[in-house]
Order: sequence, then C-alpha cells, then structure tokens
Amino acid sequence: MGVGTILFCELLKAKYFIFGSILEADPNLNVKVGTKIKPFDILGLESINLVRGMTELTTTKIACNFQDFSTIQASLNSLSDPGSGKRFRKDLLVYVFNPTIKINRTRTTYEFGKDYTFDFLLLYIIKKRGLTFSLQFVKNIPPEIVALVNNLTLSFYERVHPCSLVGFPTTSFMKYFLEKIMSNNILFYEPKDFQELSEVRNVLAEFYGQKNNHIDFQINYDPHKHPDNSMSWLNTQISLLSKGLKALRYKIIKVRK
Repeated sequence: MGVGTILFCELLKAKYFIFGSILEADPNLNVKVGTKIKPFDILGLESINLVRGMTELTTTKIACNFQDFSTIQASLNSLSDPGSGKRFRKDLLVYVFNPTIKINRTRTTYEFGKDYTFDFLLLYIIKKRGLTFSLQFVKNIPPEIVALVNNLTLSFYERVHPCSLVGFPTTSFMKYFLEKIMSNNILFYEPKDFQELSEVRNVLAEFYGQKNNHIDFQINYDPHKHPDNSMSWLNTQISLLSKGLKALRYKIIKVRK
C-alpha cells in the first residue's frame, strides 16, 4: 500500500495520502495528529487522518448506512474466509447494526484477555447486544468488564474523536469531511466521551498489564444538535470545531516541548 503511494505520487501530482489506521490501532487509544510520516514526507506528501479518530464500529456504521446488505455481505466474503478471526470480528461488528447477518464462528471459542483489539470492541458489543449474546461467542468475560460496560454509555465508539482533525491540511477539505460526517448523523465527542475513553483504556491497560500512555487531549467543543442537519447548523459546528482545534494545536505544541 505504501509502495504504491510512493511510486505514483509524482505521476498523480499528489500532495496527500490516507491510510486506514483507526483509533484502536494504537493500544493507548491516542489519536495521532502529525501530518509528516517517513518516508512519505521526503516526497512532500502529508498524511490526512481521515479515520484515525474513529473506532472500527464507527466505520462499520458508516458502511451500513451507505451500502445495502448484499454489498456488505459481498465485501465480507472477499475480505476473509469464514472461520477466520478477522471474519468473525467483522461479522460481529456488522451484527451490531444489522442483526440479520450470519455470524461465522471461529474454529475455537474466543476467550477474553487474549486479543486486545477484539476485547476493546467487545465492550460495545456487550453494551448494544447484551451479555448473554456475547457469551455465546466469548468466554471468561470478567465481572469488572461487565461492570464497566454497565456504568458507561460508551457512545464514543460510534463517534469521531475531533483531535484527529488537527492535521487536516486545508479548511475546504475539512469542511467537506465534516459536512459528510455530520449530515449522516455521525457525531463528534462530547466532554463525557473523552472521559469514558480514558476509563476504558485504564481498565484494559490494567487487565493486560500494560503501561498506560494514554494522553487525555480534549477539545473545547460544545455541539449544538439540530434535527434537520441544515447547512447553517453544519457551518456552526465547523466554526466551533475550528476554534477548539486552534486551542488544541497550541496545547499539543506546549506538551511536545
């Protein structure tokens, strides 16, 4: 994927590149905000963190909103074979939003504590589909994990971490992205979402015996919900986010110094 970007950047006169790294790609659940990544920066290419502020549940929700079920099913069939861990995870994620899908089990029963990324996603599956459903596929789910799920809303799993917008290169590109996201009912974090993200990381880090390097970067952003998602409402959200991002950039620079 990276090689193709390098080989074709001159022909296409490209300025930016996008990879599909999502929030949980970093075990510390930090949103990467840098735009310069080696070796691509040598060629003058800057990274756009298009989905870095989203979990795999957010991207699955977007796919389910935009595509019919037959397209989703065909995509899953081409992605990985039934019985594989990857296919099992994808089936479960789609099931959260479309319970008509067949869940292809793995050859061995999953056990909590063996796969960090899967366990991170499992919390929301428990929240939306219940513990009884989840225990059909995953064994040894700890009581403290169930308690965590019950005590939190976990709404951030379906939202976008606004810190991922810090590295967006142009105002026009960011505006286009925000319009598409917000007009399709994908929201950005509210204050409690930042707190809950930190709590989830704390519990998982302790359970896995990991050093917790999660950075609690928040953004001063007070979303005003509007039922019809009109352009005036969207422009208000863009303005609010832009002000919050400006303050956040300054905070990140201070922390890095």
